Order: sequence, then structure tokens, then C-alpha cells
Amino acid sequence: AIPEPGQVFTFYGYRFEILRKMFGHEVHPSARIGINFISVEHLYMAEGSGIASLTLIRGLRQCILHEEVDIGRFNWITAIPLADTNFFQKVEGRDPSLEIGFGSVILHRHIVDCNAKVTIGELSGLAGYRTTLLTHGVDIVTNSQTAEPVTIGDRTMVGSNCVLLGGTVIPGYSILSAGSTARNAFTEPGLYS
Repeated sequence: AIPEPGQVFTFYGYRFEILRKMFGHEVHPSARIGINFISVEHLYMAEGSGIASLTLIRGLRQCILHEEVDIGRFNWITAIPLADTNFFQKVEGRDPSLEIGFGSVILHRHIVDCNAKVTIGELSGLAGYRTTLLTHGVDIVTNSQTAEPVTIGDRTMVGSNCVLLGGTVIPGYSILSAGSTARNAFTEPGLYS
């Protein structure tokens, strides 16, 4: 059956057996996956997690969605795979991964660059539209690519149309207001703008 726009559906368990047996992914039978392109080394989807239709996830070493995590429609979650040695030659220990904690969300139309690890804590989310998490950049002194992780703490909201650059830490119990650009590792909970 063809789903309604934005509807998440399953293939009554068959797809999950294919994901588990052919690719070694760990997908709970209650997880929901819409019509997407997902190409990662390891996908872990816990009970009640879901990825709505028309989201792209590719190039990651691992994508970990804990219980009750939801990724909405039209998201672009990408990384350059570790096997591609043409990039990030001076970055040691690079971890192109995404981990989202219990009950958190990435709503619709966001861009998440995971060339370094992106961590979103429990009961947190990327709200609204058009927020960009950008873990990579260029060091103009050494003329080389850089990759630094981005961390969003527990019970934290990032508003619409924000930009979080590599090295950003938004602590737990905080809000990053809509339209903000962040490049700092904040330590105290609060409202940042």
C-alpha cells in the first residue's frame, strides 16, 4: 500500500529481517521506517523509535536511536565515511556517528553533518525547521579540514533556523533560541541566543 504523505509504515516485519540478516543492523520490531535512503555501517533503532519518510541518512559509522526517538521528514543526515581517506587526513579518531537519547526528536527539514559525532541527549530536540549542525570546517592556518563533535544535552531545545558549529555544547536543561549561531562549549544551563 502507498502511504499518505508523511505517514510511517512497516512491511509487517519482513524488512526488519532483511535489515538484520543482510546488513547486521539492530532494528526493534516496533521501530518504524518510512520510505528513505539509509546507508550506514550500523543502524540501531530501539523500541518505539521511528524515521519518517523522505529522510536521507548516509555515510555514518553508526546511527543510534534509543527508545521513543523520532526523526521527521525531509532531514539530511550525512557524513563522509571513514573509508574515504581523501578527507580529514589530519583529524585523528574521527567518529562519524549520530546518537539520539530516549524520547528526543529531530523534526522536519534539518541538516545534520555527522563528520564528527553528534550527540543529542534525552527528551531533547531540534524544533521547527532549517537548523544546521555542522561538525566540519577548515583550519586556515594549517590549510586542512577539521571535524569537531556537537553535543546537545538532556531536556534541551534548539529552535528553528539555528546553526551549531563544530565544538558546540548546549548543556542540559537549556534553550537555544531560533535564529542563533553557536560555536561555544557552554557549561551552565540557560537560555542562549
